[in-house]
Amino acid sequence: MSQVICRDISKSYANVGVLNRVNLEVNEGEFLVMLGPSGCGKSTLLRIIAGLERQDAGSIRIGGRPVDDIHPRERDVAMVFQNYALYPLMSVYENLAFSLKIRKLPAADIDRRVREVAGILGLAQHFNHRPAQLSGGQRQRVAMGRAMVRNPRVFLFDEPLSNLDARLRSKVRGEIKSLHLSLSTTTIYVTHDQIEALTMGDRIMVMRDGGIEQIGTPDEVYLAPANRYVATFIGSPEINILDGVIDGSDEKVCIIDGRKFPLPAGAAPVGKILYGIRPHDLMLSAAVAGDALPIAATVEFTEPTGGAVIVHAKLGEQTIILQIAHDEGQTLAPGDAINLAVNPGRIHLFNPSSERRITAK
Repeated sequence: MSQVICRDISKSYANVGVLNRVNLEVNEGEFLVMLGPSGCGKSTLLRIIAGLERQDAGSIRIGGRPVDDIHPRERDVAMVFQNYALYPLMSVYENLAFSLKIRKLPAADIDRRVREVAGILGLAQHFNHRPAQLSGGQRQRVAMGRAMVRNPRVFLFDEPLSNLDARLRSKVRGEIKSLHLSLSTTTIYVTHDQIEALTMGDRIMVMRDGGIEQIGTPDEVYLAPANRYVATFIGSPEINILDGVIDGSDEKVCIIDGRKFPLPAGAAPVGKILYGIRPHDLMLSAAVAGDALPIAATVEFTEPTGGAVIVHAKLGEQTIILQIAHDEGQTLAPGDAINLAVNPGRIHLFNPSSERRITAK
């Protein structure tokens, strides 16, 4: 296991900035997920850590050792790519053993290590198969196994599940997390899929335009997003961000399209505000007890998803989305008048200019 430290990493291509003074510390044995849209710089940073790209400025240390001038082969990291990068004319066994043969390990050691890893990944029965004879999930396991046989200090995953269908993604996602729990190898995992990030990462690093917007545990980035960008990138269905006003006459409410929305305790900035509430933190008011404020809305349409119903409703000029239980939402129809209530402990307020989150005082 090894700590990975990046200091002031910058990178440009043809005078176009890709990374801008990125600072990152990945702890020993940690599973860190780099999350962001295409073009945000996450894969470039991963390749720089691997030594496949050279940064324009900054430094990298792996296990306390500077690696900026060290060949990728000597960094003791193993990378799993999106496209598997398997040798098509080699069998599964040969693919798994190849990197060890290059290092001229004894044949007995190679066989022992290959069989050990194949047993973990359930690949032993496919030793004689070539990649073309395998399913997408099996090929991804071979790619993972090829990295594992090297017993590296750091695993690097570059969107490894993008080519799999939804069912396989869920399965292999669980396999990768299970492997990490058993091996405890420092792992950096790149994805644009926020579900992968939330379910797999010990910490998530949310990136945008070559910089880091927030680093935190899944709960921290979901429950306390640093800004509007993080709030909207994490969570499905996407968080509602509504234009509101706090006029100071009643510090317990925010006015949105003439309706009164509750405010979190201790937060009452006067003036325009961005009011954030996630769809599952909204309820039909009939299901809410106490002094919750009822919020009038009109159903536009609904989206049944099996166990839940996603309801799109109008608040005048703005649209709000709520996610409710199937039994509650199955009878709703376009044009129906409904009353909503907000979970007051899950409200997010953002500055409309900076879009930074406003924390309670």
